[in-house]
Amino acid sequence: MSQSTSSEIHTPASILDIISYGYKRAIKIIGPVSRFSLPFILILGVGNGIFASALYAQGRVQPQVLLGSLGILPVFAVLSWYLHYCVARYVRDVFWAEPESNLFSYLLPKRSLLGAVGVMLLSVGMIIPFAIAIVIAVFFKWVGELVAALPIVILFTFVHMAISLIWVAYLKEYSNGLFSAISKSISLLKGNFWRTVGLGVLNFVILCILLSPMNFFNSIIDALSKASSSGVYGFGLYNMLSAYTVLFYIIKVVLSAVTVWFSLCIGYVGALFMLNRYHADLQARAEGYDQQSSSELAFTPKSSAANPIGLSSLRITDPDEQS
Repeated sequence: MSQSTSSEIHTPASILDIISYGYKRAIKIIGPVSRFSLPFILILGVGNGIFASALYAQGRVQPQVLLGSLGILPVFAVLSWYLHYCVARYVRDVFWAEPESNLFSYLLPKRSLLGAVGVMLLSVGMIIPFAIAIVIAVFFKWVGELVAALPIVILFTFVHMAISLIWVAYLKEYSNGLFSAISKSISLLKGNFWRTVGLGVLNFVILCILLSPMNFFNSIIDALSKASSSGVYGFGLYNMLSAYTVLFYIIKVVLSAVTVWFSLCIGYVGALFMLNRYHADLQARAEGYDQQSSSELAFTPKSSAANPIGLSSLRITDPDEQS
């Protein structure tokens, strides 16, 4: 297969195109993702809602609930991470190949699980130094806290995006190993620092906007709960919440489950499609392919016909993962 000359290499897709592509695709597959992830969503959503309601019972933090959560929250964290791993594999197949007919098979562990744990540990290991750096910056008040923290935030955004790119690159070709995914991702990101930072910042802003309605309703419910428990009954709704505590718990639990569902099926899946799209864009440019302008992401090698799924060299190379 012949490669393009440097003058023929495609122009990188804009940040807005990549992000809009990601969330449009997330909306299209919201049904399948919801179906096979529903058991986890119910456990996590209901569990988080019950915990939050019990923690702030009577308008203040309950120490005994906080201590008891030390044994429960790690379990929820593991379940949440595993669900994200399963969903990431499904999105990978939708983007690069064809998803399995049995959606619930994505809930079963695959051989890529061990390397996925490695990516998670890498992510946690990278967060700690930045957290320490921000604490030091704030403690010493270097030329104002905001100015001191800004370079750290920019660098953190780039590192976070790099690790996220490693995540999708590893799942795409996990048989090559985690170190291969790290090496390829770093190579693809060379010369794309500010573009990567801009993509990460804009995606964060969009996620905040998307989640703002649920955060708003959460804050209203919390305020009503505290008001009712503190004896301030200025409105009929306060009296209702005070008289029917069970109703408050139900609202809190349902809202928590909806938040978990929305964050996963729109927020996380949209980010995954965005990352896979960005990975494909970087790799197509690095390998000298033309990128056609298409909302469905069609790549066309110079010496072959259009392929609506993706370049053969960019598709999944590990058929064992499909079994």
